[in-house]
Amino acid sequence: MSYPALFSLLFIINTLFGISIFSLIFELRAFKKDLALKISSLEAQDSNRARDVDLRLKDFRDSLSKVVAENAEFRKSLRDLPSTVLRTIQGSVNNTTGKLGELVKFIELQRSYDRLVPLGSIVDFMGVRLPEGDDPGGLDFIDVKTGKRAVLSKDQKALRDVIKAGHINFKTVKVEIT
Repeated sequence: MSYPALFSLLFIINTLFGISIFSLIFELRAFKKDLALKISSLEAQDSNRARDVDLRLKDFRDSLSKVVAENAEFRKSLRDLPSTVLRTIQGSVNNTTGKLGELVKFIELQRSYDRLVPLGSIVDFMGVRLPEGDDPGGLDFIDVKTGKRAVLSKDQKALRDVIKAGHINFKTVKVEIT
């Protein structure tokens, strides 16, 4: 191969190689720009996520602060409740407990009497045992008490005294309806 042919061949290779390097440099610059845009986009997303997390944390802290403040206010209001209100609540609970006690006792007492009549005024029940065999029968006025401070009312004490004195009668009353 002659020098001019070799020189032409080298010139062609150099030109092709130069074009390839130029294309490679151009592609690298485009890749760098694309990579920079993607990094910028990711940084923006991370920044947005960080802001979202910060906002959620702030909202959570605010909500927690409100709950703590409301809890403190509730505790303070409980401490400030007048004792009469607390006694009223306790009385309501005692009344419910009393009604439950009456119901349980009513069920238990039904086995001991031939008739168990709920009264609810002065006393809770009247128990009737009819005469049978050696048992002469009997009539009991029953008041169910629950709790430690079970005391008779004024009317209950008066009824007890009437019974002790023997002032108990059986009466038949006739009504005519025209």
